[in-house]
Amino acid sequence: MSSYYLVAVLLVLAIPIAAMGALVGLAAWTRDALTRAPVVGALGALCTFAAITHLVLPRACGDGTNRPIVAAAVGLDECRRIGVASVALVVLLLAATATVTRLGDVRR
Repeated sequence: MSSYYLVAVLLVLAIPIAAMGALVGLAAWTRDALTRAPVVGALGALCTFAAITHLVLPRACGDGTNRPIVAAAVGLDECRRIGVASVALVVLLLAATATVTRLGDVRR
């Protein structure tokens, strides 16, 4: 067996495990945001889920069609910039929602 086969097997095993871990983490984050600040948490979760959906929908880019999450990793020039900006938007929404929902815990 070559090392490429081993890497392929590891990727096939790691991707579903990472996806399930991300879903569990996202569910816990959503539950925490909704518990701390229901209105702001719901708005932040809705915007974040819309941005995550945008990551996996195919988009026309360059001379083909690709998903922004894939283009961030293997895209060329303009496609990569769109993919990285889409991932950055998701991270920004996650952090902003978590920060704003925790502001109620700060007492003056």
